[in-house]
Amino acid sequence: MTIHKQRLTKWIERNLFLMMSVYTFIFAMFMPDRSDALNGVKVILNQSGILTHDYLEIGGVSATFINVAVHFLIAHLLYRLSGAKELKGAYVASVFFSCGHAFFGSHFLNIIPPMIGVCLYSWWARESIAQNFAFAMYANSLGPMSSVIWLMGGHSIGSLVAGAIVGVIIGMISVPLANKTAKFHGGMTLLNYGYVAGLIGIVVTAVMAQLHMEVAPVNIISTHAHAHITDFLMILSVIFILFALSQWQQVKENYPKLILSRGIAGDDFIQTYGLHTASLNMALNVLVGLSFIYAIQFPMNGTSIGAMLSLMAFGAAGAHPLNVIPTMLGVILAGWCYGVNLSSNGVVLPMLFAFGLSPLTSHYGLLGGLFAGFMHMTLLSKTLTLHLGSTLYNNGFSTGFIAIFLVPIFDAIREKRTLRQ
Repeated sequence: MTIHKQRLTKWIERNLFLMMSVYTFIFAMFMPDRSDALNGVKVILNQSGILTHDYLEIGGVSATFINVAVHFLIAHLLYRLSGAKELKGAYVASVFFSCGHAFFGSHFLNIIPPMIGVCLYSWWARESIAQNFAFAMYANSLGPMSSVIWLMGGHSIGSLVAGAIVGVIIGMISVPLANKTAKFHGGMTLLNYGYVAGLIGIVVTAVMAQLHMEVAPVNIISTHAHAHITDFLMILSVIFILFALSQWQQVKENYPKLILSRGIAGDDFIQTYGLHTASLNMALNVLVGLSFIYAIQFPMNGTSIGAMLSLMAFGAAGAHPLNVIPTMLGVILAGWCYGVNLSSNGVVLPMLFAFGLSPLTSHYGLLGGLFAGFMHMTLLSKTLTLHLGSTLYNNGFSTGFIAIFLVPIFDAIREKRTLRQ
């Protein structure tokens, strides 16, 4: 790689999240409802954001993409302020994953308290913000808890303060919880923070219920933005592929290694194989997801584009087509067995988020991935009732349960087979 290309790559690494913010904002300005974007943003900021608020339906297409663009901008600012010396797969995964949920839950006000909470924990624990940067981004999943309190109090000063305090506390406690729960499943779910967020959501909603502050999930889904969503994802994929092709020799050498890697939680495709190779993998994950979407003729909405960005996110940190596809097929198989409409949100979302269980494919083979996806579809409908939509990472919550449940069983089967041989 020439010195010029090395410098360009380093600049992109430092400013990737800013570039995503600019791209998303420019895309927003090309939407047909851009003239009403400001009013749409105001509407979005007045939502609780608990599952499921599809902002494409609530605030409009342009306003929603602006909300996402601001999320990327905040991520860029925190990344630069954190003092991180190099771009890691965990950083990219956490930013793209959390920004994907800005399409259907988080907005750029309710994410601030939990992010501050993670930063305060870092200061208290004498750890760098860079060390906990990914946690700060994942903490956005519990932003709706602050919004709920703000709305219940009519945006009074007391409710604003109370909501902010709750968000800060949630952010602080999430870091030690995430560090501990990661040991439960041995890296067999990529979405460990989703499991943590679900546990926190259960506790917080239980406390709120005792205080007669009831939280109830909603289901607002858009039906009119399919073309805009696919345009956004296709353009983004092409950009990432072109960037990867600019270092084709490096990518050609490294991608076969990446696609055969185990892909467990903690794997860093950027540091191990390079940003160009990881970028190709991220784009291919999107194309795999879109292929499934088109095969079942599903109209894209805010939740599905959020899931697609999440699938893309972990193309930098553990998920690749070979370990993702079996889990997706497992979800589809479950939907077919249960008689669920395969082109419904109830199948498509768990299918796209099943990548969280992709390490089970890598570790236990095709059947392990298929069964994990099948179980994910089976359990998901029940996990929402536990936290009432207070965490946006319901799929991550489910994958945590599945991994903890299946890993000991799969290990026992493998050990018995080994002994018999």
